[in-house]
Amino acid sequence: MFRIEKEAQEHYLDGNRWYHEAKSFDMALQCYTKCLALNPRHLLALKNKGNVHLDQGEFELALEHYNQAIEVDPSYAIPYFNRGVVYGQRQEYELALHEYSKAIALDQRDPDFFTNRALVYYNLGQYELSENDNLRAIALDPTNFKAYNNLGNCHRELKNYERALEYYTKVIELSPDCEMGYNNRGNIYYDMGNFQLAVIDYSTSVSIDHNYIKGYSNRSLALYRMGLNIPALRDAARAVELTSSHSPYNNNKNNFLKLISRKSQDSLLFE
Repeated sequence: MFRIEKEAQEHYLDGNRWYHEAKSFDMALQCYTKCLALNPRHLLALKNKGNVHLDQGEFELALEHYNQAIEVDPSYAIPYFNRGVVYGQRQEYELALHEYSKAIALDQRDPDFFTNRALVYYNLGQYELSENDNLRAIALDPTNFKAYNNLGNCHRELKNYERALEYYTKVIELSPDCEMGYNNRGNIYYDMGNFQLAVIDYSTSVSIDHNYIKGYSNRSLALYRMGLNIPALRDAARAVELTSSHSPYNNNKNNFLKLISRKSQDSLLFE
């Protein structure tokens, strides 16, 4: 019995190396499968095999393994959290909320649990509850720039632009190489009508990531509002060039370029 458990553990550790270090999903799955063949109740192998399937967008297989992990140990919070991630990615927000709340009931020490539930509340339009969870995440981890970004998003929706500006600036302070922080602060400047500062922040975002579609898209709108049509068109074309068939952006060049000719640009900004 000890030999079997030892061999199962070796397969599990090999799976971790393939998954976390070599980034080989196929080899990781093979190792976790071998581990579970020897020990079907290996909690971490079940969880990690679910994670590999999640990373590959195989949501049903991911849920299957998270469910098995919960059967092995109903008090282990992470599989509930991971089921919340699956439901969140499928935009099944009520189910995601239920799973994140289960995880939090079991373990209130992980800031990611609160940050993710906050994002679900945000997507449901429950901004006060989202703010509360983000603040709890920050209390656990004052360097949690994602929570500050979420707070900025909430206050932008509430049109509390000065507060949103403070939170996005905090994101930039905590993570100076985070293109998202500059992009989102640029959106606030845009909302406030300060297109010049918006362009500066959007420009910083694309200087950090030369393939950052949102930065080019949003800068094109701000440049248009400044009457700089040629550079606006250039940025719009660059955004289209970078767009993939799976992107939320319009990958038809002519349709996308029409965006900057519309009278109202405010609803077009990408967060």
